[in-house]
Amino acid sequence: MEIRQLKHFLAIYERRHYGRAAAHVGLSQSALTKSIAKLESTLQVKLFERGRYGAVPTPFGDSLANRAKIILAEERIAGSEISELKGASRGTVYFGMGFSCAHRIVPKALLRLAKSHPGVSAIAVEGTSRDLVERLLQGEFDFVIGSPPDMSDPDPELRVECVFRDRDVIVAGRGHPLARRSDVSIADLAEQRWAVSHRYPEMLRHIQKVFMAEGAEPPKAMVRTDSLALMLALVLEGNHLALFSEEFLTIQSDLAAIRELRGCPFRRVRTGYLIHRRRTRLQPAAAALAGHARAVCQELYGPVLATTDPSSLAKTVQGVD
Repeated sequence: MEIRQLKHFLAIYERRHYGRAAAHVGLSQSALTKSIAKLESTLQVKLFERGRYGAVPTPFGDSLANRAKIILAEERIAGSEISELKGASRGTVYFGMGFSCAHRIVPKALLRLAKSHPGVSAIAVEGTSRDLVERLLQGEFDFVIGSPPDMSDPDPELRVECVFRDRDVIVAGRGHPLARRSDVSIADLAEQRWAVSHRYPEMLRHIQKVFMAEGAEPPKAMVRTDSLALMLALVLEGNHLALFSEEFLTIQSDLAAIRELRGCPFRRVRTGYLIHRRRTRLQPAAAALAGHARAVCQELYGPVLATTDPSSLAKTVQGVD
């Protein structure tokens, strides 16, 4: 089994198509097919079933994919460490970031990395915290910075550090009737139109959970979208409510036109974490970026209790579902 074969295998696994995978790795389709056939011969199993819907992984393929990602991640990290030992300040840091980190924390940390390690590149992937942590465990990232909904009992393979606190707030446009109210009830909120993230379904689940906990029907009139620009536009037009991260709102140029609704039961505090795998030492460039992110969080939020003890993490998570 060779590294290049694993790269070819993952290209097909992730795209479910030999033609698209061949274009991605820069091979002809016949050459890619021969590479996979040789890998299957070595393992003595069939990795894909080819049909009218593309390449479908077999159970053997699914099993190999998890290990292949870890192997390739370790290969990349080993190369970066060797380069660093040779005095080369190069390489690439792969990391995952939660939505609320993408607006101030990560940009500021990357600017500092550019100064401390000018030859280092970075690949930042935004996604749901659950997905990012899963991909971290599979070896795809050096680390993740975000606020997973439940880290009171983290995977024993993870090392977890609290680095920031954020909160979710309901906002309306300045012209919305509720924006002038000093106290808003759950019944008031149920009657309004909402703009809700489709990309982050946990937000919708949280909204529904709060309404049901108050004995009210969740709002039915809503627009679900992947576009933050559309959500903001609907709020600014004055006829939709939205649940946003306070961190996200700090960088909005239209902030003066947005009002936080007071007195409603949605002031959820979320703990943000820096997470990496225990058994894999962060390569120097990744450690530098993680350090910059940690310093930025301290400057923006002040000191936050840091811990890697799962039993004590439960005490730091407030209002996270």
